[in-house]
Amino acid sequence: NTLDNRAVATAFIDAFRSKGSTDIYASIQRALTTTREPGRPVIAILITDGHATVGLRDASSIIREFSKHNEGEMSVFTLGTIQTADTYLLDLLSYCNRGDTRQVEGGRWSIPDMISGLADEVRNPVLSAVGLRVARATPAEVYPVQMMNLYEDRPLVLHGRHKRGLKQVTLQARGLASDTEGDMIFSLDLEGAPKGSKEFRSEFGRQKVYHLMGAFARSGDPRMREKIKNTARDYRVRIPHRGSF
Repeated sequence: NTLDNRAVATAFIDAFRSKGSTDIYASIQRALTTTREPGRPVIAILITDGHATVGLRDASSIIREFSKHNEGEMSVFTLGTIQTADTYLLDLLSYCNRGDTRQVEGGRWSIPDMISGLADEVRNPVLSAVGLRVARATPAEVYPVQMMNLYEDRPLVLHGRHKRGLKQVTLQARGLASDTEGDMIFSLDLEGAPKGSKEFRSEFGRQKVYHLMGAFARSGDPRMREKIKNTARDYRVRIPHRGSF
């Protein structure tokens, strides 16, 4: 973040002109060619209305093809610039690639503050390529399966469920801090722990639905639709973007 680099970035942005069409897939595919420094995570912020007008246009195909080539290496955060943005594309593209999505609600003048706020949240990565393993002796179902990076300035939230009667759950989180591998072990004592609230149960259900929707977007397997429907019914949660897949 030197003065010279900031001047280059400013000149690059100043040269932008509003013209042409929107090829979202080609744009994010090009991001995968970014030169990477060993040990440093790559974070992409996609700022768009989410409506592709040329190239690959189908939202599920864009999610599937990009996620297949990315393999979770680049974290993708998305920002919808208008209230009619394609939230299915933005939500699932970020969910399947270690990020999350935001959508402008107060008009375009709020976009700079939203970009700045997001940049502040991800400017200090602690662990990248984070993965979670649950000990076989203490099985539990935890979402999201593909976790975000761990950042100093934002929480990393997981939702899990275990079988009735289990007294302990042991989790191992692993990731990269520069060129050093980080490894953390958590043993959660469940005896005497309060029962999960109705709100927590609903949020677990929503996380599981998103996981299944991500699996559908990546595979295109029509059988996933029935799993999504059944999960939403079991946890009494709404299926987001129902008309988009």
